[in-house]
Amino acid sequence: MSLRTFLRRSDVPTAMAKRPNVLVVVLDCVRADDFWHGGADAESMPFVSRLARESVQYRRAVAPAPWTIPSHASLFTGLYPWEHGASQKGSNTLSPTHPTLARVLRSEGYATLSASANFLVSPFFGLANDFDKAFWGGWWEPFLRFPHRRKREGAGQRRTRPNPIFHRMRSGSFWPIFEASTSKVSQYTALLDLGVRTARKVMRPEDQGYPRSSPWVEAEFSRWLKQQESTTPVFGFVNLIDAHEPYFTDPKVIRSFSDWLRYARQRQDRQGWIRGTWTASVQELSTLHELYRESVRAMDQRLERMVDILKAAGRWEDTLLCITSDHGQAFGEHGILFHMLRVDEEIVRVPLLVRYPGGAGGGKTRRSWVSLVDIAPTVLEAVGASDSLRTSGYPLPTEDEVPRPSPVLTVSDGLGPVQGESLSKPLRKKLDTVYAAAYEGSRKVVVTDVPGKGPFAYAVDSEWKARKVSWDPQDPDLERLRGSATEALQLLTKKGSSSLAPGVDERLRAWGYI
Repeated sequence: MSLRTFLRRSDVPTAMAKRPNVLVVVLDCVRADDFWHGGADAESMPFVSRLARESVQYRRAVAPAPWTIPSHASLFTGLYPWEHGASQKGSNTLSPTHPTLARVLRSEGYATLSASANFLVSPFFGLANDFDKAFWGGWWEPFLRFPHRRKREGAGQRRTRPNPIFHRMRSGSFWPIFEASTSKVSQYTALLDLGVRTARKVMRPEDQGYPRSSPWVEAEFSRWLKQQESTTPVFGFVNLIDAHEPYFTDPKVIRSFSDWLRYARQRQDRQGWIRGTWTASVQELSTLHELYRESVRAMDQRLERMVDILKAAGRWEDTLLCITSDHGQAFGEHGILFHMLRVDEEIVRVPLLVRYPGGAGGGKTRRSWVSLVDIAPTVLEAVGASDSLRTSGYPLPTEDEVPRPSPVLTVSDGLGPVQGESLSKPLRKKLDTVYAAAYEGSRKVVVTDVPGKGPFAYAVDSEWKARKVSWDPQDPDLERLRGSATEALQLLTKKGSSSLAPGVDERLRAWGYI
């Protein structure tokens, strides 16, 4: 059943009264199991718990890649990373030759906005060029979580050239000192945490909840929405990055100085883990995961605020709301910390909650495999523009568990052309491994570009875990999945060496990706 037919047949008289408004919210870095466990607990995430009762839950959603740029490019285009080229093996930027969901909706008369706390989702990487208006966070905002409510004038300008001041800084003797000091501060967040706490007490003493990253997002979304004619449909994209490292302490949870010290002094050293200079203990991994879960739960209020803004504008009943993530986060599972580099469940399985206009189909759970590439075709079908964008995705199933015509695919794209310049050759070679995975039914197959390694078969016999099983070369289903995964891997790597657009490396470096 098509989505249009589903909405017409639903007992929701306003659902098809006009073209729906669309809001896509990416909870950056949120893995599926921690979201759903919190979302199912009315005490931990009361708003998500209520929202789930009027939404369709997709419990087997997969991100096309284990990090921000390729996953967002896939969400906006409906294409996989080897098709749109915004990956470590490509240019790490989305080419304007690829039409996006925002471009199509603009041509359909929609007003469009991107408000991203993640500075990677910006015109610098081609991920915001098709929106009428775009705001994006500074690279420093996840580290210095000050309670500013308004983006400064000019923050949404479409400047695509490298920042000249940034270049001058990097060319001077000051830069190595700055880079070393910021690296140390991000490893140990006690000073950052203390500074943020102090600033918030001075600037916003009434707001002492979890320290939000880029608190201007809701304000800018509300301000933009008020500027639109009531008859103009809107498409809003929002990225909230609270669950991305570094993690801060929640004043509501920390009851004593010793509690604060235990969490705030926890090392959060992505580069140290990559280089092998730091190995987190079991207790440290547990502490990091605790801090992470608090950050996920804290986004419940931010989601509620977004919906309140739509309600205040009189647009809620006619809105298609999609809540998802671009990738997950690992805390020692399979020897991985944080994200990128692999296609394990903790890193590529993401939440996907869709509230269709009028709450159609609310409270249902779907366990068919779905992907972020399915979001664009779903939105376009809902607005009656299914033929406007050629994608590799399919509209999300609504009433029935519809078998997917092809497996869901995901790839990890190794290291970029300048990433890991300081790594030894053996370590760089190890980390630059490319993986591709195919999901179908209760099976998962993983292949790699390392000669003689793999393929690997897994049984996905629970909602969140994949159990490794013996490879059976006589099993036609496994062989078919291996073929799909191998094709994806070959297409991703066939161009050989990659190159970065000017200025891309400096922004990736600022956040520890390089």
